[in-house]
Amino acid sequence: MKKILLTLFTTSLLTACGTTGAINAEKLNEPIPKDRSRLVIERTNSYLYSGGAAKLEIDGVEIARLGIGGSVVYDCQPGDRTLSVGTPFSAGKYKTTIKAVAGKQYEFEISPRSSHLVTTSLFGVIGDAATAGSSDKTGYFQINLKEPEK
Repeated sequence: MKKILLTLFTTSLLTACGTTGAINAEKLNEPIPKDRSRLVIERTNSYLYSGGAAKLEIDGVEIARLGIGGSVVYDCQPGDRTLSVGTPFSAGKYKTTIKAVAGKQYEFEISPRSSHLVTTSLFGVIGDAATAGSSDKTGYFQINLKEPEK
């Protein structure tokens, strides 16, 4: 029984791996297409929750699984876009919405939500599931629009 549990645990860890490199980084050297908006999303180098990938979705479609320090460049249709980040281990997702303008670049940062650590430490899987249904701002990670540099 212990071997089965260990095998299942190891398998789940391996399936949650994400890239730590840049995905589509070459797009940064290209102009933004006139009929597109560019999203640049980076995961911080924090070691909190470093064992699991941050699963990034745009409008419900998985774009990438990012490990610590990973990033992705994605050109999307302009208009209202919903970005969400979650993990295979949690029912919760953190969502944010932007109104993307054609020809414009938006930069986002994915970082750990330390408040989720408290919830799961105190209440375990039940606490995770309970908070997942209560808000669009749950899960292990958060995604936020970076302020433009001045």
